[in-house]
Amino acid sequence: MWTFTLASLAFLGVFNLLTLPLSGAVTWLLAQRKDSQRGLPGLFATASVPFFYIAYLNRQGPGYVIIHFANGSESHSQESSPFIWLGIGAVFFVIGLTVFVAKTRQERRTP
Repeated sequence: MWTFTLASLAFLGVFNLLTLPLSGAVTWLLAQRKDSQRGLPGLFATASVPFFYIAYLNRQGPGYVIIHFANGSESHSQESSPFIWLGIGAVFFVIGLTVFVAKTRQERRTP
């Protein structure tokens, strides 16, 4: 939920700020549960998926892109650089992987 909220800020603007209180409330409720930190590595790794998807959608960018279809029609769009979105996704994925490895090593050391 947080990832989609933050990723859509670039596209939807200030109106998306209405989803921030909802994301905060849901996060607070889920954090109150016992063993809520067990899925923390998966949270960070999963947070990379929307950013990878946005990078995939902008794969022909940056700039003005014209797509020609078989029936003779065209689609015109302005696309951003996919490398920015790919980098953000990679950071979230590496953080998730690092936290997972650290937690796994810590669990093996404690009896």
